[in-house]
Amino acid sequence: MKSKEWLRRKLPLLLVLFCIFAIVVVIRSFKLPETEKQPVAGLILIGERADRGWNESHYDGLSSACKAYGCALRVREHVPEDEESLNHAVEELIDEGASAIYLTSFAEKLAPLCPPKQRAEEKAPIDEEMLREAYDTLKEFVASFDYDNAMFVLESLEDYRLPEDEEKRYQSIRSAIEKLDWEKARQILADA
Repeated sequence: MKSKEWLRRKLPLLLVLFCIFAIVVVIRSFKLPETEKQPVAGLILIGERADRGWNESHYDGLSSACKAYGCALRVREHVPEDEESLNHAVEELIDEGASAIYLTSFAEKLAPLCPPKQRAEEKAPIDEEMLREAYDTLKEFVASFDYDNAMFVLESLEDYRLPEDEEKRYQSIRSAIEKLDWEKARQILADA
């Protein structure tokens, strides 16, 4: 009988303790999602994103990169190439949380902000080893049809004064790569 009475007296306390324990277990098993802020990129186009031209290429490239890296993409289309419209579009994207904003086809308007190109006589001459390394690197990029990196190497060579015969070769390589004539670029580089 003592055990029944003990159970009758202690049962409410045990039930309360059990409920508290159950509540704690349930609360700890549920985790609220972390509120990590998703990075946002902005893109400003002078036309529409599906124009089957440069705007579409820019949009597709940045959209793919954003998907791969988990970024949100905000786009402004048909932005006129005047300063007021550009500033307005940039401010809108900033207000929407864009931490990086990509502008396309605004080179003429932004040109005053870029440093002027050096004249050939002001450039330092390139040494033979550096030029050889650049050509070897270009060979790799041309073999893999890597336009962007090939152009990066070519643009880095712009900072140097090339010997006259190499300047002609440089211009031929650049022309072939700009036209996506990979075979011609490969042939020119084979002789380098």
